[in-house]
Amino acid sequence: MSVAVVSKTGMLLMPTSEYRARKLLKSKKAIIHGYHPFTIQLTERGTGYIQPVELCMDTGYIHIGTSVKSEKHEYLGEQIDTLTDERRKHDACRMYRRQRRNRKRYRQPRFNNRERDDGWIAPSLEHKKTIHIQAISRICKVMPVTDITLEMGNFDTQVLKAREEGKPLPQGLDYQHGERYSVTTLREAVFLRDGYTCQCCGRTIKDGAILHAHHVVYRSQGGTNRISNLITVCDKCHTPANHKPGGKLYGWKPKVASFKGATYMTTIRWKLYNEVKVLFPDIDIHIAYGAETKERRRAFDITKSHVNDAFVMGQFHPKHRSKPVCYKKKRRNNRCLEKFYDAKYIDSRDGKKRTGQELFNGRISRNHKKDSKNLHQYRRQKISAGKRAIRKPELVHIPQLKQKATVGYSVEAIVKVLDGVTNSQVDVTGTTKPLLECITSGVIRGAVAMVGCNNPKIRPDYAHIELMKKCIANDIIIIASGCSAQAAAKAGLMDKSARDLCGAGLKRVCELADIPPVLHMGSCVDISRMMILAAELAKDAGLQINQLPVVGCAPEWMSEKAVSIGNYVVGTGIDTFLGVDPYVSGSSEMCELLTEGTRKWTGAAYTVETDIEKLVDLMIERIEEKRTALGI
Repeated sequence: MSVAVVSKTGMLLMPTSEYRARKLLKSKKAIIHGYHPFTIQLTERGTGYIQPVELCMDTGYIHIGTSVKSEKHEYLGEQIDTLTDERRKHDACRMYRRQRRNRKRYRQPRFNNRERDDGWIAPSLEHKKTIHIQAISRICKVMPVTDITLEMGNFDTQVLKAREEGKPLPQGLDYQHGERYSVTTLREAVFLRDGYTCQCCGRTIKDGAILHAHHVVYRSQGGTNRISNLITVCDKCHTPANHKPGGKLYGWKPKVASFKGATYMTTIRWKLYNEVKVLFPDIDIHIAYGAETKERRRAFDITKSHVNDAFVMGQFHPKHRSKPVCYKKKRRNNRCLEKFYDAKYIDSRDGKKRTGQELFNGRISRNHKKDSKNLHQYRRQKISAGKRAIRKPELVHIPQLKQKATVGYSVEAIVKVLDGVTNSQVDVTGTTKPLLECITSGVIRGAVAMVGCNNPKIRPDYAHIELMKKCIANDIIIIASGCSAQAAAKAGLMDKSARDLCGAGLKRVCELADIPPVLHMGSCVDISRMMILAAELAKDAGLQINQLPVVGCAPEWMSEKAVSIGNYVVGTGIDTFLGVDPYVSGSSEMCELLTEGTRKWTGAAYTVETDIEKLVDLMIERIEEKRTALGI
């Protein structure tokens, strides 16, 4: 397989060999531009010589073959295996959508959105067409394609079916008088074909049999509603047990193969051609047919494959061929990270292993409706436990880390801790004066009330942890709540051993009081506890709350609840620092009101800074300004 090349200016150049591409990458003359197909971009050359290159595609329902070639070389040969469960996905989405609607309130039906646009095709066919266009676009983005050849045939499914069944080919009115001619329903057509006889046991309606139309290939496995996929069975044969492995109806194959692929090509061929022609107006589009491809393949004496079919198409047939590669489409939007594995039991009837799903109680809904016999009673011994397993372990990271945390510092608990270091013979107990003395003497510079959510716009917990570490290193004690407290606990800042990260003054206080440098005060809605503590400090100091060397901070705020909490803190008189821009930047008057206007009324305002390093510096600067204003 060759390597696609893009110039320094973005010009598409001729593909090169893997050896030369490896040398260019090693010498830093090129960089990796893409991986599918592998593409390099030159760092020095901006132009180059271009030769005619053609892209040939063997279109198909399940398999797609492509070949990119010039007169001397085949640069790329690949086979793409498409998805075949598109209809099942849409059926599942439809089921979930209806269930969701049923859980909601009644709404009147609306029929103004039921009209289909011109050129509408079924989603399953649209998906197949999109895969073809994506494959062409992916190659044309990195290779200088000048011609595109598409194999598009018109298949007569009735002729194909007649040949497979060994019947005469349809002529004239035979195309209109099909299997269901003069028959009202599909079930009646199936019963009429089978002579109203069960194909398993031979019972008829004269014997009292109730006839059912059974799908030979189950709908869950991609089976269709064609008559060739339906047979007549009676009610005694058409049971859930016979549908499972070992049953009478399991493993049957239809007499006539499905013509989904042929129907798809007949439906989609001109839509695909016209869309490719519109998307690539500068490229010549050609059409090839299957009979022509077959004769060319015989002339070149090469085996039948989708890549070989694409190779023999077009005008170039070089001797140097590329090693074919195969790509299989995978569905990536399965968001279920956990899968349940059913338990296995010993069946008491025959001693064989069976799953819990096979030996179930017969219930088909939440009420006590049952569609079969209660087989739960035959569970004798459990030999393997059902479990939940992570489908993709690489998507789930559970850190093997445990941290200790000391929590539950309410106002009463803080006062009790302060009483433990108070000389009860001289000083009054039950107050916050010991903490005030530490602030006045400069042992503790101030306090920060850290609150707020985790915001998906920035790295989770990073801002909380970094701000806390720098604050305690500058002898500023932290009181935290909500998500901020969780971040501190995970980082080990609520453990008493975190005093080693503190400055000399705060470290001494933590050792004497036997407390961590970050005090947990509850959930985010417990902000009133912090305000009560601020009020007690102001009362014991004989000051206003806005004069205390304390600030509030919400570096990762997100929810509407955080807005109310922030307004409460600012309204109380405590400056609040935000690490995420509030949604008011469109109004200069509102920005002026929140950042400076409220200071006239409450003595506090908001400060917004998205840079964490600058934010913590602004917080420390504000605390020092308040200390200077108090003369301490």
